[in-house]
Amino acid sequence: MSAQPSSSGIERGASNFPLRPISFGDPVVNIERRDDGTIYLRPKQPLGDYPVRITDRLHHWATTTPDRVFMAEREGGRGWRKITYAELLTASRHIASALIQRGLSAERPVVILSGNSIDHALLAFGAFYAGVPFCPVSPAYSLVSKDYGKLSYLMKLLTPGLVFADDADKFADALAANVSLGTEIAASYGHVPGRDVTLLADLMATPIRGDLDDVHGRIGPDTIAKFLLTSGSTGNPKAVINTQRMICANQVMLRETLAFLKDEPPVIIDWLPWNHTFGGNHNIGLTLYNGGSMYLDAGKPVPGGIEETVRNLREISPTVYFNVPKGYESLLPYLRDDQGLRAKFFDRLHADVLLRRGAVAVRLGQPRRARGEGEGLSRADADRSRRDRDRAVLHVGQSAHQPLRPCRPARLRQRRQAGAEQRQAGSARQGAERDAWLLAPTRHHGKILRRGRILQDGRCAQARRSR
Repeated sequence: MSAQPSSSGIERGASNFPLRPISFGDPVVNIERRDDGTIYLRPKQPLGDYPVRITDRLHHWATTTPDRVFMAEREGGRGWRKITYAELLTASRHIASALIQRGLSAERPVVILSGNSIDHALLAFGAFYAGVPFCPVSPAYSLVSKDYGKLSYLMKLLTPGLVFADDADKFADALAANVSLGTEIAASYGHVPGRDVTLLADLMATPIRGDLDDVHGRIGPDTIAKFLLTSGSTGNPKAVINTQRMICANQVMLRETLAFLKDEPPVIIDWLPWNHTFGGNHNIGLTLYNGGSMYLDAGKPVPGGIEETVRNLREISPTVYFNVPKGYESLLPYLRDDQGLRAKFFDRLHADVLLRRGAVAVRLGQPRRARGEGEGLSRADADRSRRDRDRAVLHVGQSAHQPLRPCRPARLRQRRQAGAEQRQAGSARQGAERDAWLLAPTRHHGKILRRGRILQDGRCAQARRSR
């Protein structure tokens, strides 16, 4: 299996659009075909070593590049609020000390109700550092829902010890209606009538514990890092366990496949919500693991929201860009009509990633002409000084169990592995034999089943109560 374009493809476009060299892994696989039409794909190259805990990478970058920006967000009209790797490590250690002091655990985790923000990230990394699971919840459950049905269900399921929302005033009704009197409420600012609110600044002012390094050192590969919620489209959301091993192994897989991540630290402009695996595991993890910088985009691919995204893209040139089909559709008129925006957007771009119903097309170099968009992107292409053509692979999503797994393009629908062999208790499956892809035929289409150390064996929050 090769990620390189075919020679015929190169010849067809070489005269006008030569390929720009981009580092990209070329995974070689063993192919096993069964009589029933099932195909097993197993990598010949074993997965590289990965750290015990994701915060090991935070220590690495805080030591080697302490002043590099890890995350930035718009701060009103005053430009960007930024936090460096050294600042993130210091804040994480203080917040971790506060969470340990409160006796939080998998039975009493942290729940975060508000959306993407630096303060959200600070609390999340404090939880990572303390070995306390956290659960990011869709803000819609608090701000859109009228009866708080799903939020109420999740509070009973997760039994949090601390619930955070950046703006307590904005989330006051949801907090008052769903957070029990014995559960601490924390916020960046604001009030909840009749309730005490702990400010994030107070958590960050907690003295660092003398035993913090020992507590952090006891975090292992199978320590629960977070609970990631399923969509709840067919009922109440399920809280899926994500372990340190799953998060770290996935990042090594991405780094080995998208090898351009090794060439320079990624710069990402991103709006994708952190209560989903793409934004909350893949994108934040990719940024941290590779020492990159993430600029939070408050825009959305809707009228009145896309303008903020365009504003950010006029200032920051991403090296890799993630979006959904609606996002590219909304950006297209601006890219088509604004030569300066095109130049800024494509200046450093190695890949742009399109998420679509569980499958993600990754374009290396530049967007491929898509149905209904070819004319617009073709005109944008014509103005590019480098005349780079793209190379494409496919990412296969794993819902809340893991972020994304690159593979070759295929007309196959992704499905999670089912069956008794996937439901044994304990850590994620290990070993080369089990680190495999299964391509199984069905009546109307194929399906891809994934098993390996990145996939936690289907355990949800309910499982921790039955052990």
